[in-house]
Amino acid sequence: MELSRKNNGSHFSAAKIKKRSHSTSRMVTFFLLLALFVSSFCYTLKVTIFSANQVSQTLTQDKYVKQLHSSLNDYLASLAKQYSIPTALTQNLLTNSQVKSDLKTAVENAYADKTAIFDTNTIQSQVKTNLDAKAQSIGLSTDNLIYQTAQSTLLSGLNGSLDQALNSQTLQQKVQQLNSAHKINSLILLVALGFSLLLLVLLIVVERNLFGWLHYLGVAAAYTAILLLAVSFLLKQIVANLDFAQLSGQASIDLNDLANSITQLVVSQANQLMIVWLVVAVAGITVGFLRRR
Repeated sequence: MELSRKNNGSHFSAAKIKKRSHSTSRMVTFFLLLALFVSSFCYTLKVTIFSANQVSQTLTQDKYVKQLHSSLNDYLASLAKQYSIPTALTQNLLTNSQVKSDLKTAVENAYADKTAIFDTNTIQSQVKTNLDAKAQSIGLSTDNLIYQTAQSTLLSGLNGSLDQALNSQTLQQKVQQLNSAHKINSLILLVALGFSLLLLVLLIVVERNLFGWLHYLGVAAAYTAILLLAVSFLLKQIVANLDFAQLSGQASIDLNDLANSITQLVVSQANQLMIVWLVVAVAGITVGFLRRR
């Protein structure tokens, strides 16, 4: 009888340890899914809105280039008239390709955290080249003293005017905020990845079983995918109901449409990661379940 009691006690103790082990595994899995979600979301932001290349490709689409081209040329034409430049020379002082190149440079400067976002010296040089070409096309000599004086006065005035129009203090503040957010996102991503690796190691130590580890990894991956889907849905709803043009004041580009384009970029990347986590979830849970049977 005494032996029987000992055996029962031993069995109860083993069951208790097993139960405690699973409870610990579930707790570790909970923190793991949070770490995986934060890592996935921060990575999504890193390769979309915090990527100069991705934002440049989005911003230099034809529709946005045409909008900025029209706005810039209207501004330059108005400015040229103030310096007695003939009306025949004031139209389209910048080409679409030049505006696209200037916009790409502006994005690169913004993500490089430079003080001057738009390169006004380059724009000034482009205007001079185009102005001379237009003058020659209508038979106006560029060696003419009156023309040279008017051109020189215009180009001198452009320097300060373009800086004020394009490199406004408001724009510079927003760029600084963007770069600060970029640094914070990179730090959070690094910490979340570190925690993810630590929790994965801790989980296999707790489980002491590869198949159990795969099972809980699959569970964490499944919930990570669900959270990514939920956040993507909420992000789309929030952006759709915000008026970015009103929040940012007057702008040369349709900011609402641009915000939707950037959001779609983020959602697309999040969906790709969601599919990856779903594959991990199905594989992990399936292997773990079959092994337990």
